[in-house]
Amino acid sequence: MEWMRRVRAQRAMAHMKAKTGPEVEVSEVVMEEGLGQFSQSEKSTSRWRLPSYRKSSLGSEEPPTTGLSKIVSSWVEPGTATPAPPSWYPDFSRDIIPKAIHSHNDYWRQVPLFEALSDGVTGVEADVHLINGELYVAHSNSSIRTNRTLRSLYLDPLTSILNNQNSDNGTNNSTSIKGVWDVDPSRTLVMMIDMKTEGTATFDAVQEQLTPLREKGWLTVWNGTSIIPGPITVVGTGNTPFSSVLNSTSTNSTYRSIFFDAPLNNLSSAYNISNSYYASTSITALFGGPHKFPLSGLTQTQLATLKTQTTRASELGLVSRYWDIPGWPVVRMMTIWRQLEELQVGMLNADAIDEAARFNWRWCNILGLQLC
Repeated sequence: MEWMRRVRAQRAMAHMKAKTGPEVEVSEVVMEEGLGQFSQSEKSTSRWRLPSYRKSSLGSEEPPTTGLSKIVSSWVEPGTATPAPPSWYPDFSRDIIPKAIHSHNDYWRQVPLFEALSDGVTGVEADVHLINGELYVAHSNSSIRTNRTLRSLYLDPLTSILNNQNSDNGTNNSTSIKGVWDVDPSRTLVMMIDMKTEGTATFDAVQEQLTPLREKGWLTVWNGTSIIPGPITVVGTGNTPFSSVLNSTSTNSTYRSIFFDAPLNNLSSAYNISNSYYASTSITALFGGPHKFPLSGLTQTQLATLKTQTTRASELGLVSRYWDIPGWPVVRMMTIWRQLEELQVGMLNADAIDEAARFNWRWCNILGLQLC
């Protein structure tokens, strides 16, 4: 079908852009609507619309030039592209609309963290391994590189970002802490840490490395009675022990700044806003494998199961998230994205974040052609 060919061409062009840089003209289309709730304190569904960008020669929409886009274009390795103010502060994230999208295995991207932020993605994910006291970011032991650590890829850049975003607080008498996005400075960035090594020791090491951010008031915390939102919300998954989350040693057993990734397919009242943020499960494992999904997307029976699970997560104040969404064929993946959006799932888990952030899931605008 012609429209399917165009969709596949769009995906190929997006990959070309990632490999060759911003000078390549790549067709991008605007995503009209977002997903569900963005934080535990937000009870209503939020929607967004991306700003009108300049048209390229292909009729597609180009993102704005920002401090983030400059960093993405110049980044080589950790520490190579984090300029001090005022070189990026005035337009660091100008016109970028934050969206309820989670960057799965974000550290695999050509530019970890910054690429996701430049797309307005509000969730990033890092796999960490505790080796000789250092937290390395890698999918497996064999892929560990000494310069790619939790500090170098995420904590140090986020410290630079938030220092820059809040550099005028002393001059304008502002007491509120600004987050990453200029258009919505109160929006939190979810940093999910997938602990790959022994849980308790890794948890304690993460907790210790978060201390400077915690002391600056940059982390979302549970203070014993309520959630105090911050620019960064840390979620532990993988080998993160639920018992360690419940018995945080950062201050006392009731103060928490690392939240749990609760099991969406097995939720109970034990998981709530005092200790958990996400409620997640593999959508592929849930239904028995990728072959269980027809090309037309999720079946009515599958949708009913997801509706039950996401409703329960919302009742507990948690943000629902389905990972392991089949990525091929692309048309099926995007159909499932649209169905999850219609279910008001809390966060869309995506590998293809460019497509997720800019694609019009209702198929009205493909390669700049208005189809409906």
